[in-house]
Parts: sequence; structure tokens; C-alpha cells
Amino acid sequence: MIEHTVRAGNKMIEQIYCPIPVIYQEFKNDTDRFLVTARLMCVLFLKINRVFQHIFTLELQMIDSDKVGVNFDGQRHKPYVNQEPTSIQLSGSCDLSR
Repeated sequence: MIEHTVRAGNKMIEQIYCPIPVIYQEFKNDTDRFLVTARLMCVLFLKINRVFQHIFTLELQMIDSDKVGVNFDGQRHKPYVNQEPTSIQLSGSCDLSR
């Protein structure tokens, strides 16, 4: 909330959503195309919004017909010149039925 106040002033908080389920609705009959498109959109969202400076790994794979597995490794921007950037690694799944 503090970061939002500093960055956006009195504007309402923007709705943040995962693009993967939205893309799945468009390409659910073509798994290969869905995975490529979803990965591209995720990288685009993370880079354009300056969430991560570097994305080292972003792997997506179908687990079930309604779940996609996500494996991610990335590095945030340096908060200050004298501080090291934060690295984030995560593995999990995204529910496609939403």
C-alpha cells in the first residue's frame, strides 16, 4: 500500500491478474500454442511492469487439463546502488479453471 501511494498518488489500485487462465480460454484446444503464448505474455507482463530485471527460467507445462505447472527463477531490480538485487525462485501450479 505504501509503494502504491508513492507511485500512483490517489489513483485506485490497479487490478493485478494472472494472464495464464485468460490465454488458456483462447488456446485450450492447442496445448503447444497455449504454452508458448502464455510464457511470452508472462515475460512481457513481468518486464513491462518492471517486476523483474532478469528472468532466468520460466517453464510452463501442462499437469492436468485444468492445471499448468510453473517453474520460475528471476532477479528483481536493485532497490539501491549499495544493495544486492533480490532473487526469487518458485515452483507451483496455476489453476486454469478460473
